[in-house]
Amino acid sequence: MTEVPDFAEVVAFTRAAEAFDWMNRAACAGRRSQFFSDRDVDKLAAFVICLRCPVCQPCARWRDRTQPKHGIWAGAVASTRTSN
Repeated sequence: MTEVPDFAEVVAFTRAAEAFDWMNRAACAGRRSQFFSDRDVDKLAAFVICLRCPVCQPCARWRDRTQPKHGIWAGAVASTRTSN
């Protein structure tokens, strides 16, 4: 018999899914290779994509909270981001 999750579990799961919903709407969705490349041409293309992205602000908040060591997030590469 399948166990039914309680209401708190459902709410927690829903909030977690909504917190990352912006990633599905990002202009970079499906373009991982450009955002994790060392090639200047790929980085430039990634920056252009970030400029027109509808979810740049949530991406920047996520970047600032998690401090990823690799990739371009909200138009910034790890080497240009300041550490707290």
